[in-house]
Amino acid sequence: FTDSGPPAASDHAANGAGFEVWTAKQRLVLTNTGSRDQMKPGFLYCPRCGRAEPNGWGAGKFRQGGHPRPNPDHHPHGASCNGTPTVVVLGNEFETDIALFRFQLGGAVTLPPGSTAAKIVLTTVAEALASAAAKLLDIEESDIGAEYRVAMTSGGRTGRHVEVYLYDLTPGGAGFVRAAVDEPQRLFETALERLEGCRCTHSCYECLRSYKNKWDHKYLDRKLGAAFLRHVVLGEHPTISAEDDARLLRALQVDLEEAGHDVVALDGALKLPGLNDRLVVLGHPMTRGGAAGSSEGRLRIEECEQHVVVDQLLVDRALPAAVKAATGALASQSAAFALPSFLSEVEGGCPVVDPESLGGEEPPVALAHVEIPDAPAGAFIVRLSRPTLERMGKGELGVDAWVVFTPCAPSDFAVGKDRIPRLIVSKSVAFNATNAGWTFGLPSLRGDKVHILYLSHVAPRSEAPRAEDVVVVGRAFGVFVGGQLQRLGGA
Repeated sequence: FTDSGPPAASDHAANGAGFEVWTAKQRLVLTNTGSRDQMKPGFLYCPRCGRAEPNGWGAGKFRQGGHPRPNPDHHPHGASCNGTPTVVVLGNEFETDIALFRFQLGGAVTLPPGSTAAKIVLTTVAEALASAAAKLLDIEESDIGAEYRVAMTSGGRTGRHVEVYLYDLTPGGAGFVRAAVDEPQRLFETALERLEGCRCTHSCYECLRSYKNKWDHKYLDRKLGAAFLRHVVLGEHPTISAEDDARLLRALQVDLEEAGHDVVALDGALKLPGLNDRLVVLGHPMTRGGAAGSSEGRLRIEECEQHVVVDQLLVDRALPAAVKAATGALASQSAAFALPSFLSEVEGGCPVVDPESLGGEEPPVALAHVEIPDAPAGAFIVRLSRPTLERMGKGELGVDAWVVFTPCAPSDFAVGKDRIPRLIVSKSVAFNATNAGWTFGLPSLRGDKVHILYLSHVAPRSEAPRAEDVVVVGRAFGVFVGGQLQRLGGA
C-alpha cells in the first residue's frame, strides 16, 4: 500500500513536521517470523504431515528418525512421520480496510530505520492510535490492528519520514479504520489523552499494555510516544521533562559514583570534577546533533565548553553503557571554528556559513568573515563536507573544498547547457546524496520535480525531490584551488 493519489487528510506545522493519511481496501499479509535465533530461525514445518512448531523449541517433537503426526486420526499412515522439516515463516493474507499515516519530522528530529528509538516510538504510537480509534468508535480494541514500517520515500531511508498503518482485523474490512481517520485531529487528541493521562514511568495496563501486545511491552513508552505526536501534530520540539531529567540523572549519578567518579549534581546536568569539570547532560532519543534534551540541560551546555550528551534511552535501559559514554572521549564539545591558512578573517568581509543554516526565514549566522577581493555582492562561502561533484572538472569540487557562492532566486534551476552547480536546501526531508538538509549538484526542473544530477563516486547518480520542497540558495561562483580562487566557467 503506497501513497496513490492525494491524501485523505494532511497538515503541517511551521517547522516542517506534519502528517498525511490515505485510506483504501488492500490485501494485507500478516506474518509470524517465529524464532529470531539466527542459528535456529522461524518455524519448522513438515510438508508431508503438516506438523509445525517453533524452531529450537525445547518441547519440540521433531527428532531424527521421525516425529508424531499432528492429526489424531493416523490411519492409514500410522502415528509417526519420517518427513524432513523445512524452515518457514507463517503468514495469513486477507483483504481489509487500511489507513496509512505518513509522518514527516522537522528540524533536528529523526528516527533512523532499525534504531531502538524508532522501534520504541513507533510501536507506542501504533498501539496508541489503534486504542484511540477503538475508543472513538466504541468497539473492542481487538477489532483493529496497527503496525509501522519504513516509509516508502527518500525520507524513509534517513528517518525523516516514518509510516504507521491501522487495519481492520475483520477479513474483507468492516470500515472501522476508515471511519476513525475521518477526523484525524480528534484521533490524535484521543491518543494523546491516553498517553499523557497515566502516571506510570513507561507503560502499564491502564494506558498501553494488553494481552494482545504482551510481546511488545518492553517497547512501549508513553512519554516518547506523546512527544512524537506533539511534534508531528502540534510542531513541538521533543523535550525531556524536568521530572524525568532529574530521575535519570540521579540514576546515572549513583552508577558513576559506584564506578569511583566524583559527581556534583546540578539542575539539568552532572559535573565530573575528575574529568576537567566535564558536564554530562541527557539527549532526547528523537533528536540528532548532540543537543541537550531538557531545557535546563540546554542552558548548562551554553555555559561550558566541555560537555557530553548521553542518550536518554541509554540511561534508562543500559546504565553501564551510559556510564561509559559519560566518562569516555567527549562526544560533543563547543570547538572553535577553524579557517584554512589561505583565508584571512576580516571584519565586514565575505561570510562563511554552515549550509544547514541556509534557506530559513532568518539570515544565517556567519561562522567567520573573510577577505575575498572582487567578491560579487552578497557572496558567501561554504566548505563542502559531502562528496557530490568530485568527478566534475579536475576534482576541485570534492570534500573539504571551499566554494564561493552568489545568491540567486529560489527557483534558479539549470536550463539548457547551464552547468553551474547550485547549493540547494530542503524544506522538509534530507537529501539522499548528503543525508543532510542541503546538497550540491546540477538541478533542473522536470514537471513538478527537481532532477538533481551528481558526478560522484559516492553519491547517487541523481535524485528527484518535489519542486515545492526545495530551494536554490546559491550559484557556485568559484572554488579555492591551491589557496587561489578559481572562477568556474560561466559564473
